[in-house]
Amino acid sequence: MNNIFVSLEKEVFRGNILDVGLDNNGVIYNVYKYYDEDLDVDYLEGRENTGSMKSDYYDSCILFFSLHNIVNGREKKEII
Repeated sequence: MNNIFVSLEKEVFRGNILDVGLDNNGVIYNVYKYYDEDLDVDYLEGRENTGSMKSDYYDSCILFFSLHNIVNGREKKEII
């Protein structure tokens, strides 16, 4: 199994962030709040939470996902 490491060390996130994912591990929150405590990070987990999204509010959207959680090979190919 191959692993890919993504370094966010030099990435700059500005403004309010929408963090989309299946598992909220707090990665983005911890990195982002380390640099600026006054800005917002909102989480969106699954389709049932889409009603909590604010219109014209977010400056950035971040999505973390893992291909190993997707069992169907066809689904993996569609994502890639």
